[in-house]
Amino acid sequence: ESLLVCHTGKQWKHTIATPHMTEESVYSLIPEVYVPPPKEPIYRSKFPGTIAGMKRQAATMGIPHAVVDTRNFLKRGSSALPTVHTAESVGIQKRDQTIHKPPVPKRDEKPVMGLVSQKNFITANAVDNILAVPKKPLSKDVNYLKKQDYGKTPAYMARVRDQIQGEYRMIEEMQNSNRPVEEAVEVLSESERDRLLAGLKANWE
Repeated sequence: ESLLVCHTGKQWKHTIATPHMTEESVYSLIPEVYVPPPKEPIYRSKFPGTIAGMKRQAATMGIPHAVVDTRNFLKRGSSALPTVHTAESVGIQKRDQTIHKPPVPKRDEKPVMGLVSQKNFITANAVDNILAVPKKPLSKDVNYLKKQDYGKTPAYMARVRDQIQGEYRMIEEMQNSNRPVEEAVEVLSESERDRLLAGLKANWE
């Protein structure tokens, strides 16, 4: 580091960069000349700049007009007139305007007054209850004696009976097929047994 003093009297430290920061050199104060890097050649595409059939006429600006009146434009304070469509032209049917209830009475119309009924509702209700037939309570108990299949053999019992009979028949057939085999078996005599064993031993040796 070196101490530099300017003509105004201010002091500041200046660090000189060296390869190993061990020695100071005045050559480090000389700025290096900037050498710009060489420019690479401009990129040129191998494809042509125009492609036939890609540009459409009036693709973004709308349909071109042959004659345009520059004096006929939308001015300030004016607006475009909206197009009015009726319900019949659009195809919407109007709602039925038929009055389904009587209209509201006018304020100068007076209701009919003085209507009095001669019926005694208390006596009429008492007579209706006395003459009414009492309702039978709904019974939630199930009467199994009135079922349609009461006293009949269930269907699954017939299937079980058929399965048992089939098993019995199969066992009987197996026993009958084994009887001829048992009758065809003969017991060897002692001499035949010795001769058979001797032949087996000879084959083994």
